[in-house]
Amino acid sequence: MYKLFAQPLVTRSWPTAARYGVTLVMVLAALAATEWLQPHMNGHTFTFFYAAVVAAGVMFNHGSSIVALLTSAVLADYFFLDPVGSFDIGADIVPWLAFVAICLVIGIVVKAMHVAVHHLHAANRALASSDSEKDLLLREATHRTRNDLQMLGALIDLQMRASDNALVRNALSATRGRVRLLGEVQQRLRRTQDNTVVDMRDFITGLCDDLRHTLFDLHPITLTLQAEQHDLSQEQAVAVGLVINELATNALKYAFPDGRQGHLRIGFVRQDSDYVVTVEDDGIGAATARPQSGTGTHMGQRLLRALAAQLHGEIAVETRDGTIATLRFPVVS
Repeated sequence: MYKLFAQPLVTRSWPTAARYGVTLVMVLAALAATEWLQPHMNGHTFTFFYAAVVAAGVMFNHGSSIVALLTSAVLADYFFLDPVGSFDIGADIVPWLAFVAICLVIGIVVKAMHVAVHHLHAANRALASSDSEKDLLLREATHRTRNDLQMLGALIDLQMRASDNALVRNALSATRGRVRLLGEVQQRLRRTQDNTVVDMRDFITGLCDDLRHTLFDLHPITLTLQAEQHDLSQEQAVAVGLVINELATNALKYAFPDGRQGHLRIGFVRQDSDYVVTVEDDGIGAATARPQSGTGTHMGQRLLRALAAQLHGEIAVETRDGTIATLRFPVVS
């Protein structure tokens, strides 16, 4: 019966006359069915009348179930209870009273279910409104943050062009790339039931597209990507994106000198209980910083170590016909 209450029935909003008219038709149908099948019902006189009372309560309201109960009780008494053809209940008063009592209980239960459904739908509407407001706030916050990051990136560009120091320009260029990445994360934020998450396949694809346009289009290097679709939190997505950005930028700087051609492969997959990020090149074998050595002093090396620690993972670099850097960190359930 609960499925009947999945949403408010249209019949509950019918005019009063229509509701009571249909209720009486259902009671008369129950009377006709009982009359027709009386020889085979083995004394179960009220079976179809029960159905009429329940149907009236479900389709309409408590008032309709009361009307169905009263008319059913009167008709059952007159046509089927001894003495037949009289309103004198006689010896059958116990089953008649049991019918009336059970129908009253059914009417109360059905009314309670209608009230519960009304409150449930009101709560669902309020929840949907709340979800819409949260989505709107998220879009607004994302838009504002992206605008602020774009402004910050423009200021970094101006500062970079104004500097005559190559080291300063390189540092500012790396910073600009990291700011751009934060903007990518903001663009791909979406809300779930519990928090805001980032679809990593879309995010890394967008990041690689940006890398192609801003860095690799100027060099004869092919960039390929294999990224599985997994949702990560905003903090994890930022860390992973910064790692990929740092490793890819380092590969471009160190693995392919003098306009050398090459291939860079970026991957993001899940292996058992870990996520694995790989950045592999076929360059000269000195493409990426080596965070496990513990001797590096460059900003990139320290940043990679800090990002791996933030993800509670490890990053390793191997050199063999090029360089492959692997970040492995646990899946958070």
